Amino acid sequence: PITCDGAPDVAGYGPEDEPNAIAAIATPLVDGTQGFSASICPPGDIDVFAIPITSPGESLRLEIKAAGGGCPPGAATRLRLFAPDGSLVAQDTSGGDGQCSLISPQSHPAVLSLPAGTFHAQVENLNFTKIDAYVLDVLAQAPSCGDALIQAPAGEQCDDGNNVSGDGCTADCLIEAVCGDGIAHFVAGEQCD
Repeated sequence: PITCDGAPDVAGYGPEDEPNAIAAIATPLVDGTQGFSASICPPGDIDVFAIPITSPGESLRLEIKAAGGGCPPGAATRLRLFAPDGSLVAQDTSGGDGQCSLISPQSHPAVLSLPAGTFHAQVENLNFTKIDAYVLDVLAQAPSCGDALIQAPAGEQCDDGNNVSGDGCTADCLIEAVCGDGIAHFVAGEQCD
């Protein structure tokens, strides 16, 4: 027989509440935590977590990993993110370390500049074996010039990862027109170059 000990205690992560296999009974994100600590048990278990986006325009990064880093033994995870209306926003099976999942604005542009509301992350193990312990890192990030993410709803035209003007993208993330560089920057007001 397979025994399930429940979610392990991991500092900085809220433990999952079982059962949490559907959005209606999802484990909510606890304020002040980095995400969730959980387990997939019994085999075939599905975990669903509620993640609030409080300010329109925030971006979301979700990563499954072992508490100490890396991917838990026996894990081949599928991570799905659903919008407040239940529609699929993004999914991943092996974008993270090993066979663990990672959804980020860089690899999944749909998680960039999200509307406010409660999103749901669904985790399952495609190996249909138990995972004794894993964490789901959650990072909701407000638009910020210099974060290397172009967030058009926040007014950014470019974002080269710094706040330095003179390199093609201004310190406030607007395209810099440099007359004579051979590029007609129409958005910056050039008609030709």
